[in-house]
Amino acid sequence: MTNVIGEYPELTRIETGLYSFDRAVGNPHSRQLGYPTKSVIEIYGNQGIGKSTLSYFLSGRRNESGKILICDLEGLDRSYLPIATAPAKFDGTIEIINAMDNKGKMRSHEAMINELTDRVLEEEDIQVGILDSVGAILPTFQQASEIGEGFGAKRAIIVAQFARKAALTVNNKPTLPNIFVVNHSHVIVSGGVGHQSAGGVVLGFLGAVRLYLRYASRDFIKTADEVLAYMIEGTVEKLRYGGKGRKFKVAIIPGHGVRPNLTAVQDCVDLGLAERGAVVKMEDTSFGYISKMVEDDLEGRDNKFDAFYEAIEKHKKGGE
Repeated sequence: MTNVIGEYPELTRIETGLYSFDRAVGNPHSRQLGYPTKSVIEIYGNQGIGKSTLSYFLSGRRNESGKILICDLEGLDRSYLPIATAPAKFDGTIEIINAMDNKGKMRSHEAMINELTDRVLEEEDIQVGILDSVGAILPTFQQASEIGEGFGAKRAIIVAQFARKAALTVNNKPTLPNIFVVNHSHVIVSGGVGHQSAGGVVLGFLGAVRLYLRYASRDFIKTADEVLAYMIEGTVEKLRYGGKGRKFKVAIIPGHGVRPNLTAVQDCVDLGLAERGAVVKMEDTSFGYISKMVEDDLEGRDNKFDAFYEAIEKHKKGGE
C-alpha cells in the first residue's frame, strides 16, 4: 500500500444545496459533492448573467458565520448583499474594501487587490474573498492617462500577479480558503470561434475551477407577461480536482438572488423525477402552478419544496 508522507492540508468540499452544481464541481471518482476549498474559482459570462449573485451565494455557503471580503471595482448595490447571501443561510459580516483612502483620495486598484489577498491570508475569520471584476481593473498610471491611450497588456500583467498571489494565499492558509474571481466574457476576434474572458491566460492556468455561465432560456419560469425567475446554465470549463465538462443549472430571481428551492425543482425535472409546465407534477402528485411556487419560495414556505429535496436525496442514494 502506498504511503504518503509530509504535512499538507486535506482537501475538503463545500456542498451548496444546489444539487446539479454540487455534482458538476464535485469529484466523480470519490463521489464527493461540492466545490473544493483551497481554490481560486473564476466565474465568467456575459454582463448581467448573475456572476456576482452566484459568487455572493457560494461565498455565503463557504463561511456562514464568518466574514466575506469583497474587492469591488465595478460598483455594487450595498443593500443587495444581505439579500443575495440570505438564501445561503449566511449570518456573518460582509466587508467591502474601501475605494478611498483616509485622505479622501481614490486608491489604486492594485492596492485594493493586494489588500484582498493579504487579508484573506492573514485574518482568521476571513475564509473567502471576492474580486469583482477582472475586466474593470485599471492600472494606476492609466487612471491619469488620456482616453484613447493603449495599455491593454498592463491589465494582463496585474491579473497575472494577482492570480499568483491568490493561488499562494489559498495554498498556504491552513484553514483552506476560497477566492472567487468574477470576470466577463467576450467573443473571440480575428476569426476565432467561441468566447474568452479578460485578463490573459495566467488566471485560467492558476485557478482551480473555471465556470462559464449562460442563460437557459427555455427553462425560464414565466407568465404570459413577465419572467419570474431566470435559469442560468453553467459549464465547468476547468476543475483541477475532479475533471471538467459537466453542466449545472441555478435559478435566480432578480433582486432576490439564487433560489435553492426553485433550483431543486429544476434539478428534479432535469433528472426525470418531475414534470414542469404551467403546473409541476411528480409521480401522482400535483404541486400546482409554477408561478405559485415562485411565490411560495419568496414568502419562505420552504416546506412546499420538501418533496423535491427528498427525491434528490433518494436519487443520490440510488446512484447516478
